[in-house]
Amino acid sequence: MVRKLTDEEVMEIRIDARGGATHRELGRMYELSRRAVGRVVRGDRYGDVSSDNPDTKPYKRSQSQIKRKLTYKQAQEIRALYAAYKANARDVEELKKKNPNNQLTLAYEYGVTQLTICKIVNNQSYRTPDQGPEEEKKIANEDEELKNQIRALLTEKPSISKRAISEELGLSRRRTKRLREEIEEDTE
Repeated sequence: MVRKLTDEEVMEIRIDARGGATHRELGRMYELSRRAVGRVVRGDRYGDVSSDNPDTKPYKRSQSQIKRKLTYKQAQEIRALYAAYKANARDVEELKKKNPNNQLTLAYEYGVTQLTICKIVNNQSYRTPDQGPEEEKKIANEDEELKNQIRALLTEKPSISKRAISEELGLSRRRTKRLREEIEEDTE
């Protein structure tokens, strides 16, 4: 038997989803499958349920939203908002909590997919012309500084894990792994 949701539950699911909760987490909370949560969030189910709060309206991507192009200025705004959001978060758990500038909310606000926001934040797309060689030098200098910090951590605590380094320096695990590999190549 399929579980019926009340209007309040539907609105809470949509608000939580916009706040950054995953469909899996919401599914566990409301005893639904991930797929069912996605249908509620998109409005495929309970599409008529909403209120004056825009966060309770179904999240439907139209064709114009999917193919929408952003300007470089908008991409810079997105990077700035997300960087401020990330800088204000005290730890990884806080990043997962509701915040008006998480990737899903930014995607909805700018009318693009979350993947687009992710690529912008990670400088994989919408690189402005001024992000050429000078920007690459800046990134290289930042990487060197981070390598020095990692070296210092490794001399201080030789058995420190990559995860601990990531948390200590506020880096992604992928970046930490890449930097450690570069350090190991430099020492060979």
